[in-house]
Amino acid sequence: FGSRFQSQAAAPLLASVMGLSGLYQAVLTAVGIFSCMGLVGWMRASHRTRVTQDESAGAYLIGSYRQQTEQHKKHAEDLAQALEVAAQKLLDAEKEKADIQAENNLLAQQLQQASSAMQQFADQNQLAAQFAQQQQNAVADKAGCMQFHLERDALPSDAIDWSKQPRKAPTFPELYKQVGGAEYQEDSNIFTQFTNPYNKKSHFDYPHSSVWLEGAKIIDVLVEELKPQTPQFIVEAGSMHGGSAIRMAMELDRHGFKETPILCIDPWTGDLNMWLNRIVWEHLGVADGRATTYDQFMVNVRDSISTGKISPHHIVPLPVSSILGARWLQATNFVPNLIYLDSAHEKDETYYELSLYWTILAPGGILMGDDYGWAAVRHDVDLFVKHNDLKLNMFGVYYNWWIKKEG
Repeated sequence: FGSRFQSQAAAPLLASVMGLSGLYQAVLTAVGIFSCMGLVGWMRASHRTRVTQDESAGAYLIGSYRQQTEQHKKHAEDLAQALEVAAQKLLDAEKEKADIQAENNLLAQQLQQASSAMQQFADQNQLAAQFAQQQQNAVADKAGCMQFHLERDALPSDAIDWSKQPRKAPTFPELYKQVGGAEYQEDSNIFTQFTNPYNKKSHFDYPHSSVWLEGAKIIDVLVEELKPQTPQFIVEAGSMHGGSAIRMAMELDRHGFKETPILCIDPWTGDLNMWLNRIVWEHLGVADGRATTYDQFMVNVRDSISTGKISPHHIVPLPVSSILGARWLQATNFVPNLIYLDSAHEKDETYYELSLYWTILAPGGILMGDDYGWAAVRHDVDLFVKHNDLKLNMFGVYYNWWIKKEG
């Protein structure tokens, strides 16, 4: 820049000096020239200084920037590495948490399984205890209610070997002859010849005969449940005034079974409640120191036959206890397919009756009874049903019940 200035500026100046006169002018010109040259030199030096300073400042800035960039880069790398480490630790922590959760789930499952096993063990123990108790109860029940003889033993006085008698349902004439020892005759039989020593009048005022009151419903159920059998031979234990037997005869006639025999077993002496507490005492008709219920029974049956209320070929009385009557049936081998028990009302007494008459009942037959509302009767009926794995049915009439003998 200086060299170019000298060569381009000095030429016109020299020419001007040469065109002037006087030394003064030459001196001034020289001074001007030198001044210009000095100025140019200073400018050049100043320019070099500024360039050098600018270059040094730029280099410093660039170096500083590079250093900061390196520092930032190093800081970023450190931060990235720290983040990577933190992320890995977080992943490890999550994995550890998942492992702990899995272990907890496994422990909970094992605890549940252990709890279930303990519950099953407890249930099994309870069932075992219940079974043991049931066995103990069964033994106690059997010890209290089943220690009796159900078969009939031959008597030394037996005129014949009763065991050789054929098992069958007797006809009315056969039953009448076996009980009374004589042939049945329409105009001469136990009913037509009854003398009625206490002058009884026929009536049906006895209040505790549910079959008399609801016989139609009961017989309808029995006829249906006996199918394909029909009522062939009926045994009643406990007849009192004959209301239930007469109503059964009436309903049998309605269904067309006019020749079905009904054996009425009763000592006609009354039960414990009557003699102890005077319950329905007036219906015992006590005279001459004894009940006269048999007389009332005979008068009621005779009147029902004579008025055409029932067929004459149904009812045959057997004035003995229910146990004796059962032994008589065992000996004669007369097999009923319908039995009605309404005699015993004391605990164990009813059970004994049920057991005896169940052995007598024909397969497919029905054993029924009354007074299930009595505590003693209910106890023995329930116990008998349980011991023999039977189904207890109710007629829906008062407290009358029935069970069927399958086979």
